[in-house]
Amino acid sequence: MVMATTRSAIPKRHQAYVALRAPIAFCANSGATTTATQPVATSPIPAGSANCQGRRPSIRRGHPQAVVMVGAYKPCAEFIKLAHMIKLDAVFVNISFVGSEPLAEELRRDGEGVVVTQVVPLPNDTTIPLVARYQKALKSVNPSATPGFVSLEGYIAGRLVVEALKRSENPVTRAGLLATIKNIGVFELDGVTLSYGPASNQGMDTVYFTVIQPDGSFKAVERLSNADVRWQEPRAGVDVPNVRLESPK
Repeated sequence: MVMATTRSAIPKRHQAYVALRAPIAFCANSGATTTATQPVATSPIPAGSANCQGRRPSIRRGHPQAVVMVGAYKPCAEFIKLAHMIKLDAVFVNISFVGSEPLAEELRRDGEGVVVTQVVPLPNDTTIPLVARYQKALKSVNPSATPGFVSLEGYIAGRLVVEALKRSENPVTRAGLLATIKNIGVFELDGVTLSYGPASNQGMDTVYFTVIQPDGSFKAVERLSNADVRWQEPRAGVDVPNVRLESPK
């Protein structure tokens, strides 16, 4: 679904990390659960489809400053390419579900400036001890492997299971493992903290903003903010949004 709204329509885990006050457009494959207020444009994208030809006019009419997309990388990439073709001046934001590396590869030169939220740190940020250990483990298995968000997330999950098994006093069963994780609650994994409880299975609330660079790599930014934006009808000339992507200090 494609929807333009005056407030962020990002799923709860990501919601606190976007603070854009100008209209925001929201794109999601049909079937995704989303919430929004004051929609200014909506248009469905069938699940599994990469055909976004008919979605451009409705989104452009909403004059969004940011287009937030939830879907697989192919339809998201296709929409961004088409939006660039019609000179839609907006910041394009995807959540980690999109598949960061495939999205960057699919977009190529159209990827510069596209924002992707992540649930793990940058896989090349070796200032975090866990990431450094992840890279070492990855190279020991496959020296030619490229660090990535998905494999880092898998490494964190594996480290969690190993740590829970080490400290478990329960039978080694699925139920026993889950009980151990919830009973221990907090796991400190070399600079990354996971927290669990009876009503909490998420592990980590942190969401990381990354921006695709001209060479297809990813750069971390601390927050996405905007200055005051004046919107006009397209025929009169739409002002280019003044958006700042701020790097960590």
